[in-house]
Amino acid sequence: MKIFILILAMTLIFAAFAMAAPVIYGITVNGFADGVAFTKTQNEVKECENTCEFPVAQFEVPERFTFTNYVIANPSELIKSIKFKSTNELTSSSFEDIIVLETLELKEELKIGRLVTKNLNQGQNNLVIQLENIGLKDINDISVQISGDGVKTTSRSMISLAKEQTDFINTIVQITNYGDIDIIIKAYSNEKLLGQAIETIYVEPPEELPTEEVVYVDDDYAQAEVNKLWDKLSSYEKEYFTKESQDYKLSDLESDLDNIKNDIKELELNYGKLTKEGFDREVSIILRSLDDVKLQIDLAAPKKFTDSIKEHLVLIATSLGIIVSSLTAFGLAKSHVLSKNKEEKKVHKAAKK
Repeated sequence: MKIFILILAMTLIFAAFAMAAPVIYGITVNGFADGVAFTKTQNEVKECENTCEFPVAQFEVPERFTFTNYVIANPSELIKSIKFKSTNELTSSSFEDIIVLETLELKEELKIGRLVTKNLNQGQNNLVIQLENIGLKDINDISVQISGDGVKTTSRSMISLAKEQTDFINTIVQITNYGDIDIIIKAYSNEKLLGQAIETIYVEPPEELPTEEVVYVDDDYAQAEVNKLWDKLSSYEKEYFTKESQDYKLSDLESDLDNIKNDIKELELNYGKLTKEGFDREVSIILRSLDDVKLQIDLAAPKKFTDSIKEHLVLIATSLGIIVSSLTAFGLAKSHVLSKNKEEKKVHKAAKK
């Protein structure tokens, strides 16, 4: 148990010293030795946080020394105030006096200086920022976070700064906007905010790609090509109707020819809105359709006698079906009328009785 208490006490002592600030001040002792004035100064180094009290240090003086007073001199910059307890001043005539001192707060503070990076563009950029440690102690694990309209931090580097030291730090940002952009720069140490500033950066606009001038198809050229399509269509229609009159086996090519005719009409009406490339593409599609029709016309064969009989039989069967349906309907109507007449006669006879 005693060992545990001892370890705990030592830990608290070390923690207190770790938090305390080193302070330095001078003490001068004045007096006489054998009738001759005697003065001696020595520096004291102490650890203190906020307010502390220390006894006056012991001096080595001659044997026949007569004490006059103590004087405090040259306090270090971390000392806010220092005095003797008995006098509340920097001098004391008490041989065993106490020194009371108060230290400045050991604040950590970073000053954000100039932004070094230039020629920023949309996308990923490395911003270089100047930092200065204007606090009263060394600062470790320093990083910078940057934000703004269309600006986002993606990677942060870290540095350490001794007191009053200046250095540069890198931060990678992703930028999606362009032009003048206000950004907020925040400096941290272990995620504790120690300084911030607002700066304006300029991001180059994206390069505009040259726009190609749209060249529409020449009217004379287009009309000449359309006329060729009309001529070819007219020629194929003549072949089709000739073979049809000669009783050739032709599939539903007349419908295909009508579709092609509509395509040519539409092209003729709208080619003024097309580039030459687009017009040629439409002509090529129509030509392929015409070639398909031409091939089917050329491959068409005369109908055989049996094919004619089959067609006539189909026609006869269709006609008979229509006749049978009509007779059936007539028979049903007639039956309905006769049945109605019989019912009326029965009612008439019943009335006479």
